[in-house]
Amino acid sequence: MATRVSEIDFAKSILVSLSSKPITISADHVEDPRKLPARSLFTLPKLPLTMTKPPKPRDASTPPSATVHLKPLRPPQFINESLTSTPLSTTIQSLKATVGEKTGIPIDKLRLMIKGKILGDSKRLEEVVEDGGEVTISVMVVGGYTAPGPSVTPDTATVATASEGVETAEEIVKMDVDSDVGGVVGVLEGEEFWGDLEVFLRGKLGEKEEVAKEVLGVFRTAWGDRRR
Repeated sequence: MATRVSEIDFAKSILVSLSSKPITISADHVEDPRKLPARSLFTLPKLPLTMTKPPKPRDASTPPSATVHLKPLRPPQFINESLTSTPLSTTIQSLKATVGEKTGIPIDKLRLMIKGKILGDSKRLEEVVEDGGEVTISVMVVGGYTAPGPSVTPDTATVATASEGVETAEEIVKMDVDSDVGGVVGVLEGEEFWGDLEVFLRGKLGEKEEVAKEVLGVFRTAWGDRRR
């Protein structure tokens, strides 16, 4: 029994002496991962979410619509209208009719544009604006806008006087041409005038020689018929 106790004491003394010495680890030492302390999981940071407002509930009985602002493409200010609650099924042709009613401009002379792009007559508002939105449409008049003058209904006597004046003016012009006043006939009979006219027509028609000659022939034929 005494021998066994002495062996235990001897083992303890050896372990105490070894524990006081530094631990030396070889270069090829591999640590057992099961003995390593547990590591906490890394969580990625959450990105901030942009909260969008939910769309307002729309009455099912009300069709989708938008506000349309009609403004002229260039002065004068012949129209400046805001059409509220315009159904998105409305076509550009219908908007042209509305502009025509308000301004008296023929529909075939109207062009509706958004950001410089002409809209086709069959296009609908739902293709250019969302439900409840607003859109500005520019109105262009082909050939320019002319303010309509006051409508005057001439009486019979005025019409007769004007007709007599026209006939008298035609007779005076014919007499002036026939009498070669100012050398008009001499100029029109010369080839220099017709040559200059042909050059002018070519410049306007984009150097299209055949078209220019055809138009020139129409003018010369009309002048020849006038001289007969």
